[in-house]
Amino acid sequence: MKIVDKTLLLIILLIAITGYSVFSTNQLTTEVEQLQWQLSAQENKIINQISGIESIVDQMKKADRWYEEIEKPKPVFVNGEHQLNLKFKLMEYNKESKVSFHVKNFSSDEFITYDASDIGSGIYEIQLSEIGPLNPVSKFDVQFSNPEIMSPVEFGDWDNENILEYYISVEHDEEMRISETYQVHMYELIYNIFQPISGYFYIDHENNFIETNLDSNTIDLQNVYYTIDRVEIQAYQDNKMVQWWEVKSMNTDSNWIQFVDTLEITEEYDSLYIEVKYIGRDETNQFINKTLIGSKR
Repeated sequence: MKIVDKTLLLIILLIAITGYSVFSTNQLTTEVEQLQWQLSAQENKIINQISGIESIVDQMKKADRWYEEIEKPKPVFVNGEHQLNLKFKLMEYNKESKVSFHVKNFSSDEFITYDASDIGSGIYEIQLSEIGPLNPVSKFDVQFSNPEIMSPVEFGDWDNENILEYYISVEHDEEMRISETYQVHMYELIYNIFQPISGYFYIDHENNFIETNLDSNTIDLQNVYYTIDRVEIQAYQDNKMVQWWEVKSMNTDSNWIQFVDTLEITEEYDSLYIEVKYIGRDETNQFINKTLIGSKR
């Protein structure tokens, strides 16, 4: 009888300990959740305070600013060349002031000074005609049936990551004012000129064919000047073209073009290239971009 009483007592004790542990765990979980909520609320409060301070500082800067950038730089097509217009409006200026733009071009490491033209109402501008080559954005995924035979090319748009920097200075008598420095990213300009092309190539070495599936938009009458007109794949052997194909295009709707085709390989080759021809609104100005898509190991 005493043994049974001890066993029962032990069971009751274990139940009590378990119940207390569960209660303590639930209470601790609740406290942790409350603490997390408090921390999150405090974090949001701090973020809102910082945002409010930044907004006030920005308003103060604008109120004290003696100039403004009236429009984002955008490329235009003039006499067969791309041109970039930079414009500023001066809130405080004297007609006899000397206004200059200081520009570090995409391909330059130094700022070059240009005299600004007064076009009225306090607006000054310059036109940059030598802004460097503007190439369309191409994003390709290349797959091979046997990666041991052929290696893909790592596609990169490093040129498109380049940045143009500029600021203005205003001189009057012995006083000079200098603005903050602004930036123009190459890729921002490109999307105003070219419709990008993207898609994939599949090279089947066993059956000797190339499968293409490339996409592009048509010309945007408001912004984009160039669209894709023709896509070719070229096979080379010892730096000599041995075979080429024109990829078939089809319009899926009024604003979309697809270049979907299966190309048969009949010649020995050691490298493959894609060549894209762009055509402008007037159908006379064309741009060709040739890119290596793979070479045999």
